[in-house]
Amino acid sequence: MSLGREPGFWERAATNRARLLAGKLRARLAHGLIAQSCIDRRGPLITREADFPHFEDHAGLELV
Repeated sequence: MSLGREPGFWERAATNRARLLAGKLRARLAHGLIAQSCIDRRGPLITREADFPHFEDHAGLELV
């Protein structure tokens, strides 16, 4: 499946991003879409980017 094709993908991505923004955390749109794709596939994300730990702490993303 390609990005955004899973039912409810965009809603889940928006909800997770809104949750982070409401908590005054950085949540760039592209990072939110990448994070949601990994969350949906239950796959870890390998990154050094400083914004992704917010998704790990608040949205269920697994980081390596």
